Amino acid sequence: MKKIIYLLFLMTFNFAFPDSISVCKNGLKSDFQIEKSSFKYDDEEKKIYFEVSNEKKLKSLKYDEFDYVEFGSCRFQIFIVNNIKRGYFVLAKSKDRYLVSTLYNDDDSEKNKYAVCFLDSNKKVLESLILDQTNSIEQIDLRGEIYVKIKFYFPKCDKLMEKLFALDKANNPINNLNMLKLFQKPEFCDCEN
Repeated sequence: MKKIIYLLFLMTFNFAFPDSISVCKNGLKSDFQIEKSSFKYDDEEKKIYFEVSNEKKLKSLKYDEFDYVEFGSCRFQIFIVNNIKRGYFVLAKSKDRYLVSTLYNDDDSEKNKYAVCFLDSNKKVLESLILDQTNSIEQIDLRGEIYVKIKFYFPKCDKLMEKLFALDKANNPINNLNMLKLFQKPEFCDCEN
């Protein structure tokens, strides 16, 4: 039953964003005009879905059919982390690092969790964390460490540091929940420029 709930969750997980999407494969971009908030992804089926405006039908692409997709301020890309192929939102990319996250629901809990990974330029895991909104001491501490970890891996990314500083400034040190906003609205920061 929980797997069905998980699948339904992924199928309905979407974002508000502008009405166009760029699908990039081998350096070539294909642009589509799409219905607002129609982007969805499903890690079980290894596909993305979006509704093309002029066709008024749902289009799907397998994870192997694109390198990444961009819409609004988001970038969605496929990574293999811990031998699992999954779609991630790229929050930051520098010459030698990636910061990626994905939202999921595990079989043991009905709570949303964020898998957050720091990857090197070869997409190998440097460090990974699982974050959620619970008030366990472990989760409060992990959320509190996010600022320091991102600052360590992306010290020269001013755009990302500005976002982090604003979140940290408004953060409640009792539960550090405000730091999750970085992953709830996964905006891409190009730290190479």
